[in-house]
Amino acid sequence: MKKAVQYTLHDEDDEEDDTVETRKSVKTAEKALKHRFFINAKEKKVYDRAVAEGKVNPKQVTFEEDEDEELGPADPTKAFREAVKKQAKLDALKAKKEEKTKKKLTKEEKEEKEREDAIAEAKKDRADNATPEPKKKEVVEKVEAPPKAPVASDLPPELAG
Repeated sequence: MKKAVQYTLHDEDDEEDDTVETRKSVKTAEKALKHRFFINAKEKKVYDRAVAEGKVNPKQVTFEEDEDEELGPADPTKAFREAVKKQAKLDALKAKKEEKTKKKLTKEEKEEKEREDAIAEAKKDRADNATPEPKKKEVVEKVEAPPKAPVASDLPPELAG
């Protein structure tokens, strides 16, 4: 036995542009003729039952609904799904914004580091090329040895006697 085909549910985001335009054209015709068009009898019965129970927006019954409003009873889960989608989009935008901010900070941090490296390199270069300061010579007092007694050979002949 073959497995049944799985049909996934599609929403407005998955529709093609031609489908959206066709849907708008049908709504325009319904408003002009003040008559609803249904694909099959079951859809008509469900819609009529919902109108009788008061589940349908009164604007739909009088053909005054918005162009993008869906027909039929209000789907309570639709509002929740739309809120979830909206929140997901907001979260994605917020995450993107934070990522951009982080990248900017990273760029600024990189620039700051480059500046610091350049300053350190300049200081190092200055230190390497600087003329050395003359070393201070320590003044050491010379202590002279006590005089030696003169020897006869050291004296000139006049003094030798």
